[in-house]
Amino acid sequence: MSQNPIAITNSQESDRIFANRPILSSQSLGWQGIEVKYRQMPGMAMPEMYAPWHNITFLCSMRPGSKLVRRSGGKQWVNSAQVGEAIIIPATMSYGGEWEKEIETLTLMLDADTFAGVIDESQDATNVEIIPQLVQVDPLLYHLGLGLKNILESGGEGQRLYAESLTHTLMVHILQHYTTRVTDPKTYSDGLAKVKLQLVLDYIEGHLDRDLGLKDLASLVQLSPHYFSHLFKQSVGIAPHQYVLQQRVERAKQLLKRSHMTISEIAYAVGFANQAHLNRHFKRFTGITPGAFRRG
Repeated sequence: MSQNPIAITNSQESDRIFANRPILSSQSLGWQGIEVKYRQMPGMAMPEMYAPWHNITFLCSMRPGSKLVRRSGGKQWVNSAQVGEAIIIPATMSYGGEWEKEIETLTLMLDADTFAGVIDESQDATNVEIIPQLVQVDPLLYHLGLGLKNILESGGEGQRLYAESLTHTLMVHILQHYTTRVTDPKTYSDGLAKVKLQLVLDYIEGHLDRDLGLKDLASLVQLSPHYFSHLFKQSVGIAPHQYVLQQRVERAKQLLKRSHMTISEIAYAVGFANQAHLNRHFKRFTGITPGAFRRG
C-alpha cells in the first residue's frame, strides 16, 4: 500500500475510516486510561494509520483458514490468523491490514501517559517503549481483554472501578512483558496505615451511589493505583472493586428491610447499574435474590 500513513487523533476518526460503528464502546463510560471498542467488520483493506495511544487489537472471530495481512513501516506479514491472537502497536507507529472475509475484533486504546505511570507515576511516555507485536498469542492478555468486553456487554454503567482494575492489571502485564524497560515493582507487606485505610473506607461508604474509579481512591492516600490496589488488598483481604460490591450489597440489604423503595430504586441508590446488576451480585454474595431477602 503506497499511500502515506494517516494520522488519527481521536477514535471517532478511525470509525469514519472503517465506515463502521463499533457494536460495543466504552467511550461514554468515563473509564480512565483506556477506551475499548468491539467491532464486526466485512472484508476490507485498512490503510496504514498511526495514533497517539498504544493499540492492542484481538481477533475474536474469523473463519477458519482465513488469511490476515498486516502492514507496518513498508513491511508486510501474512498468516492464517487464529482467534485470541493479539496485535500490539505502540503509540505513533503506523499499522494497516487486509482481510477478505468478515472478522470481529476487540480494540483497546491505552493512554500513553497513564500506561507509562502505571507502576511509577514519575515516569512519562518518552521513557517507556513498547516492543511491537504483529502476531502475538497471550492467553492472559486475551482473558483480560474479554473481561473488559464482558463489562460492556452488561451495559458498563456502575462498573468503572472493576473496569479500571482490569485495565491496571492489563497495563502492568504489558509493561512487564512487552517493553524495553526492566520492571521490578516494589513489594509491600504491611498494608495501608490505619488512618489512610479508614479515610478510604469512609469515602467509599459515603459515595456508594457513585461510579467510583480506581485512581480516585488511590489519590485519597497519594498512591499510584498499582500500589494502592496491593496495599488495600493486604489490609482488607479483597480487591477494591470486590470490597465496593460487598458494601453495595450490604447497603441494599439494609434498604430492603428498612425502606419502601422498589428493588430497582435500591439498585440505583447503592450504585448498581440496574436491577439485574444488583440481582446478580446480591445472589452471588447471599445465595438468594433481593426479592427473596425482602420477603424472608
